[in-house]
Amino acid sequence: MSFPTTVRETNPIDFKHDELNIQRTVPWNVPDLHIWRLRLISDSGCGWWDVSYCYGSILGENVRVELPFDQLKKGAGVARQIVEAGRKDGVYVKDLGILENISCLY
Repeated sequence: MSFPTTVRETNPIDFKHDELNIQRTVPWNVPDLHIWRLRLISDSGCGWWDVSYCYGSILGENVRVELPFDQLKKGAGVARQIVEAGRKDGVYVKDLGILENISCLY
């Protein structure tokens, strides 16, 4: 069996998970939330992106964000799927910053 030798990442930022000091998890519809990282991961040939984690901040406090989805279909417009999920939950996703802060690892 052979494994890929190259891992690709879109929209990289440098941070250490253990230094974030996250104490709580919040739903994505809480007031004053700004999402600064949504990490999606997948293997080549797989038809889905899995949500690895989603982090945000509320008034300077880093938080883990609970999303209403744990997978997004590849090739179906990731942003469109997120916007549709937001409509169902009454969340205006453009205000969250989520669309600008998606990182894909594949």
